[in-house]
Amino acid sequence: MYHLDIRYFSRRRGQSVVAAASYRSGQRLYDRYYGETHDFTAKGGIVHNTILLPLNAPPEYSDRETLWNAVEYAEKRRDARLAREVECAIPTELTTLEEQIRLVERYVNTNFVEKGMIADVAIEDKDNGNPHFHCLLTTRNVSESGFGSKNRDWDKREYLEQWRREWANIQNHELERRGLEPVSHESYAVQDFGRTIERKPNIHLGHQVQKLEQIGIETDRMIEYREIIEHNRRECERQQERQRRRSRGRGR
Repeated sequence: MYHLDIRYFSRRRGQSVVAAASYRSGQRLYDRYYGETHDFTAKGGIVHNTILLPLNAPPEYSDRETLWNAVEYAEKRRDARLAREVECAIPTELTTLEEQIRLVERYVNTNFVEKGMIADVAIEDKDNGNPHFHCLLTTRNVSESGFGSKNRDWDKREYLEQWRREWANIQNHELERRGLEPVSHESYAVQDFGRTIERKPNIHLGHQVQKLEQIGIETDRMIEYREIIEHNRRECERQQERQRRRSRGRGR
């Protein structure tokens, strides 16, 4: 399943990027801007977290609390955009944490850190078939002295399309090496699967849906997810049967 979602954290919506970093990393962080402590150490499911710095960033920004408090203080506007987040599903075929870390950090370093962004990465895996990672990204240019001007180039649509394409490419390198079917970042309409297979796009399950499922409460979103999975499974089987028939026909 391919999933990549991009969202933004904004002061205009009353959001705190320190709180966001605390939740995603499963750590306790103090927010100096608001004078609040955010503690998500009991969250669970965080199997790996790290901060990846570009070469010119201050080394003290490798500390999560220091980094995101510096981001908050670099923003003066009441409606400031604080951070960008990229959330991606990790292929379940990567069964070890080492494989997951290697794939995720290769993608993040190539597409974000080498472009000048600081990346705060957290991999979440609750053994429920939905491993994924969150990547909080800074929006300002950074140097040895700290944060500078906003980098508006990173807001261009071409970057979003590139990030989506590259997440598919880097997964496919691993999947094809294992002899598995590749994924695509394009919609099914663009891929034109309709000629041979009527797939439905999958939906991502958030942590609240998974939490309710674990205690025996089935949500409408979980029901929809299972119906999509079953529909696509049947369509794949139909496609495989058509391919087998064509192969037998060519063999006569």
